[in-house]
Parts: sequence; C-alpha cells; structure tokens
Amino acid sequence: MKGAISAALMFIATCGYAQLDTNYFAPKRVYYSIEEAIPHKDSAIVLVMRGKGLVEIPQDVVLLKELRMASFMKNSIVEINPSLFELRHLKELNFRQNQLTQLPQEMSQLVALERLQLEKNKIQTLPDNLGQLKNLRTLQLEENNLSAFPDAICQLSALRSFVFDHNKISTLPSDFGHLTNLVSINAGYNLIESLPSSFYALNQLIELNLEYNTIKSLSKGIGNLKSLKTLVLTGNQLESLPEWVCKLENLELLTLSGNPITRLPKNIHKLKNLKSLIALDTKMSNQEKERIKKALPACKIML
Repeated sequence: MKGAISAALMFIATCGYAQLDTNYFAPKRVYYSIEEAIPHKDSAIVLVMRGKGLVEIPQDVVLLKELRMASFMKNSIVEINPSLFELRHLKELNFRQNQLTQLPQEMSQLVALERLQLEKNKIQTLPDNLGQLKNLRTLQLEENNLSAFPDAICQLSALRSFVFDHNKISTLPSDFGHLTNLVSINAGYNLIESLPSSFYALNQLIELNLEYNTIKSLSKGIGNLKSLKTLVLTGNQLESLPEWVCKLENLELLTLSGNPITRLPKNIHKLKNLKSLIALDTKMSNQEKERIKKALPACKIML
C-alpha cells in the first residue's frame, strides 16, 4: 500500500496537484478504478484513471460522493457524463489530453472546484456560466481550439493562475481586469493584438507570458503592474517599450527577443531588480546595446 501511495503522490505532483492536502493520500483513499473505489465510497477521496482507454466516464462515478480529486487524463473522452456534476465536493478535476470539444453548462454545479485542468483537448467554446465557479483558483486551457472567452470568465474572482497558451485567442474580454487575484498568466502563442485597458488593474500579477502573439504596443498602464517579476514578450511586433515599463521595480526577468525593437526606454536603469534581459534578434544598434549594458551592470544580458 505504501508503494501505491508514493506512486500516487509522484503522479499527482507531476500533474500539478502539489497543493493537495497530503491527507488525501491516506491508506484506502486513493483508487485507480471506480470498481475498486465503490466498496469504500465513504473514504474514497482521490480517483486516478489515467490512460485507461476511456471514451466516456462510467456512470457509477456518481456513487463516489466524497471525491475531492478526479483525474481522467490521457484518455479519449469526447464529452463529460452529467453524473460527474453531482459530485459537489470535487476540488480538483483533470481532463488533460482527451478529445473534449466543449464543456456542458452543468460544469457550473461544481461549486467547490478549485483547480480545473483541460489542456490538450479540442475545446472550441466555454459555457457562458463558467463564472459561477467562485472558488476556482487554477484554470488550464492550453493547447485547445479556443478563439474567444465568454465575458463570464471575468467573474472567476478567486482565480490566481490562468493558462491558455497555444489557442487562437485574438482579444480578451473588456472586463478581464476584474480577475484581480491573478498572479500568473500564460497567454503565449495566441493571436492577441492588444490588451484591454482593464488588464492593467491586475496589480497582484507576478508572471505574465505573452510570447508569440501579434502585440504592437503596450500602454502606459503597464507601469501599474507593480508586482510583476516576469514579463515575457518574445516574438511579438513591438518596435519600442513605453517608459512606464521602468516603474516595474520588482521585475526580474524581461524577454524581448524576436521583436523589431530599435531601442529600450531611456530610464531602463531604474529596473534595479532586473536579473535577466534577453533581447536577441531585434533591430537595436550596437550603440544602443552598449548603452543598455552600461545602464544595467548587474543584469545578465543577452542581446
């Protein structure tokens, strides 16, 4: 049993479940099939059905009323069995690497949900009531076929980590800035041209990845993101950065490679905590590069 528990802990850690209470993994609480779990339905807390060749969720999952975490990753599930939405204690749900094309409206019934992993599916749309998941802290949607978000996504007031890289998103909802608890955003490899003005109200944001979009400019509001430590802008269409970037006093990593930038802000020296600046394949002159190196003597620079 100890070996099984250790294996479960290792699996969960690699899938991003490191924040789960380790009490979930007490003996007789982790199960690898519904048949195995049903005789212990009052103590079955974690169900791990990774790589079982499933095309649908077994109906009997509804009997596991005490489940806190369920993983169905690496299967071939096309749609979610409505019975799953009767498990009102679920905190973490993993459908990574399946064949989902959409989420049912009933998803909003999982009001205790804190983490939802949907990466590497074929999801094209999200339900317009997704905002009812008021306890959701982590939402992973990378590598799907999303072209837009419903406005309701801006109602996920507890959201702290939002990952949606490798989609087809061109615009963000105008109220995106209502997600004021966000600390990490990965929006790389989309089609984003600009950020809504409300975006710059995300003053708790620590990590922002916008690599390989089509952003041509950043507004002065970028200076409001005072908590930002990582700013990844590689592979966009930026020709310059606004001076307000120099107000990001906590910034430690700035990447600008693959942009047609000719110069960096005059007051770049004010980024006292900047540890790494990567700006390869730009249009900066040798003179500009030398200026930057002198302005940031303690920074590791790649130009």
